[in-house]
Amino acid sequence: MIDRAEEAALIARTCRDDQAAFGELVEQNRGAILRVCFRLLGNLEDAKDVAQEAFLQAYLGLDRFREGSRFSTWLYRIAVNLCLNVLRRRGPRGEPLDEAFPDPRPTPDRVYAQRELGRRIGRALERLSPDVRAAVVLRDTMGLSYSEIGEVLDIPLGTVKSRISAARWTLRRYLEAADDL
Repeated sequence: MIDRAEEAALIARTCRDDQAAFGELVEQNRGAILRVCFRLLGNLEDAKDVAQEAFLQAYLGLDRFREGSRFSTWLYRIAVNLCLNVLRRRGPRGEPLDEAFPDPRPTPDRVYAQRELGRRIGRALERLSPDVRAAVVLRDTMGLSYSEIGEVLDIPLGTVKSRISAARWTLRRYLEAADDL
């Protein structure tokens, strides 16, 4: 991850039409944005499309970026909003998650167990409302702080905490009754 000064320099260069600078910003954030989109949407192709759209919107709207904020936090907000729009349009889906991010563990038993757990968690995540799912994915998959999640989702800190708490309780309940996942 690049530091704030380097990030600010890349943003300034991008605003002066230096596309290579924006390319560096994309490279620094591509994996994280794709992961959050994949976890929210449950489909790699949709995630790639939304991630690409998020970068395009960021590029076109860079003049609205607030200095002092992290570019990654702003980009998460764009990506999450796009994902939530897709989820609201398509409604709930019952199809399993793609095996797009296989576990690199060496033993076949561990690989199978991790993939199965990932599938179960993915199916449980799909049962959550999009807003609750976004909060728990940003916290537990992407490692954002509660305040960063509040900034990304544009909600108060208390709402972030309650959504994550509710999501964890619901996920635990779904996973304990794993027969239907």
